[in-house]
Amino acid sequence: RIVRHKDNQAKADEKMRSPVPMRCLVQIAILITINLTYVKSYPLIIEAAERHTSCFHYSIPPHEDAHMVVLLLPGSVAPSVEEYYVEQMAEMNQERKRPSDPLAPGFSKDPYGSEGDPMVVDAIEEVIKASDGKSMMTFGIKQPSNPQALREMNMEYFKPIVTNHVEKFQRARNKNADPYILDGYTVCFDNGGRIRNKIMFDVVLVSELPEEAESNSETNSGMAKEALTPLESQLSISINAANSIISEMRFMEKREHRMRIATESINKRIHMFSYVSVVVLLTVTYLQVVYLKRYFKKKKLM
Repeated sequence: RIVRHKDNQAKADEKMRSPVPMRCLVQIAILITINLTYVKSYPLIIEAAERHTSCFHYSIPPHEDAHMVVLLLPGSVAPSVEEYYVEQMAEMNQERKRPSDPLAPGFSKDPYGSEGDPMVVDAIEEVIKASDGKSMMTFGIKQPSNPQALREMNMEYFKPIVTNHVEKFQRARNKNADPYILDGYTVCFDNGGRIRNKIMFDVVLVSELPEEAESNSETNSGMAKEALTPLESQLSISINAANSIISEMRFMEKREHRMRIATESINKRIHMFSYVSVVVLLTVTYLQVVYLKRYFKKKKLM
């Protein structure tokens, strides 16, 4: 009886202990899933010189889309104000419930509210007094093959410009465009004034959801959704996901080829620069030796 009682007690202790590691694993998995849903990204900060135009090329993989956010700041803005708006742009991306949801047209926090920063308010008030919040900066998006700008507008200080679903917006304007051409987009910032500015630029890549891929695919165009079994539906979603991965791999292959050409060109320039530097160094050394030799002979020291 004593032995049986000890065995039952040991089994009960094992049952009480076994769920604890499972609970920990489940909690860790939930935390990892939550952290991987939205990755905290930080924008690109660009220095806009006086009367200068800065352009950047951005390519969107096939069956993908992107949101673009642009914010104009004065060139003499304090680092704390810059960090405040960096956090605001990062929170704008995290506030989306689904990866395909558009970005909000503005920031969630009001700098004049209870959660605002007094230094941010002072910076805004200073710019409003100096220029009424307006600037000589313009922002434009266009494709290299299309001379007509997709979007072009004047920028104002501390007011974000949000462009949601760039690829979808472009297809809606140009219905005859081929979605498989990796043309990309050129984003330009033109500073027509004599004041140095800073630009925060962020691009959020949007992956196509399975239901959107199913509606856009050619294989499902002749099928009725009501006639598909769950297995066929899952199979069609898997095929669409595989096609999307293949398209993205082709895009990455072309991008890797383009970057390899650029790297080889840079390496050649570095080699030429090193050769020229060695020649210049030897020439200067020779001239110094000749000069010192003549100097010592002239002074009758040699």
